[in-house]
Amino acid sequence: MKREFPLSFEFVFTLFALILAFFIVEGAYIGYVRPQARAVLDGQKIAQKMKDGDLLTEANRNKALNFLTVPEVNSIINDRGGKPNEYEIEKADTFLDTGSVPVMIKDFEQEACFILFLWGIAMITYKAWDTLGERGLLNRDIVSITEGMRISQSEAGDLRREVQALSPRVKKKLIPRAMTAALHRFVSTGNVQDVSDAATAVCNAEGDRMDSELSMIRYIAWAIPSIGFIGTVRGIGTGLARSADAMENDDLSLVTSALGTAFNSTLIALILSIILMFFVHRLQLMQERLNLDSINYCNDSLIRHLYVPPKG
Repeated sequence: MKREFPLSFEFVFTLFALILAFFIVEGAYIGYVRPQARAVLDGQKIAQKMKDGDLLTEANRNKALNFLTVPEVNSIINDRGGKPNEYEIEKADTFLDTGSVPVMIKDFEQEACFILFLWGIAMITYKAWDTLGERGLLNRDIVSITEGMRISQSEAGDLRREVQALSPRVKKKLIPRAMTAALHRFVSTGNVQDVSDAATAVCNAEGDRMDSELSMIRYIAWAIPSIGFIGTVRGIGTGLARSADAMENDDLSLVTSALGTAFNSTLIALILSIILMFFVHRLQLMQERLNLDSINYCNDSLIRHLYVPPKG
């Protein structure tokens, strides 16, 4: 007897997708997002100092290159003793007003949101691919019934064996299972209404199963904004804790950086949640259409051909 693998392919795929999403996002953050965000923040500090009238020093050369060109930096340091002109101050002011995506997504909450988002997209893709595979059977003739044929109760057993002769992979799909249940009911009862009820019950049960399996994706869509709100609470708390130091050192950046974390984490989380929920609803629509089309397929391809001779 062949022993089945204790874990389903879907579970293994889901676990692998989570691990892969973690390494992809973590690699992007280590290699690009956080270094770029630090460079932009350092450049903003220098730009603010230039606006306030401070001189640009050799130690801050590389940080100023975020918004000035190399000749401009050389001219400020070497020719003008570190004093920028009005055009360069205007460029610094423009740089301060320009948002930066790496700065917006640099914190751990946004990283966690991206990991969950990619994980959810991977699960949606798997289920959508499975649903498309089920829909592929709608274009096939599962049983050999031609237009105008009438199938009696005694002939239904042959059709049932024809369905059971399909490959194991195909037999597990919705339409073969619904047709098997319908033919089994017809052989047992000879009642066409019972046959229709049996096929519909199988399709409805499959619809309930598909809907219940979306619960994990719905949880992820709920968890993403929740993590964003955690970042908001953490950012506001950090900002309040730094307020005394900011007033003492006359440096509001200690507070504004924490508030940036607070608002950016919620913004990114809500955007990702909206996108994910769109794909969840599209997947749910695909599955509901599959169930309805499967019922119609069974009615058109099998049930309407069943024939019960009148008693008499």
